[in-house]
Amino acid sequence: MKAKAFLIDYLAKLPEVKDTVHKHSLLHHLTNMIVDQFPDASDLYTDIGAISRCAKVFMLHISWCQFLAFATIYKVKNTVVCLIKTHCSSVAVP
Repeated sequence: MKAKAFLIDYLAKLPEVKDTVHKHSLLHHLTNMIVDQFPDASDLYTDIGAISRCAKVFMLHISWCQFLAFATIYKVKNTVVCLIKTHCSSVAVP
């Protein structure tokens, strides 16, 4: 029987579960199995640069979205204040 799926929580246990003979972790065995079955696959070391660049782009995107959100809130606040000042002379506006 082959496994078709697993709970994502089990990934955290990979380094902890060890074999009884050589005391290697399940992560060690899984990594060796993947390297044996997919020798042409890229190693993580060569992918770290691309992953790092993607993370920076993602953070820049988040920062830009935050800026737009704050700018929109500021514009709405100013518009509301102007409307209150124009139409409600008896209301104190901060």
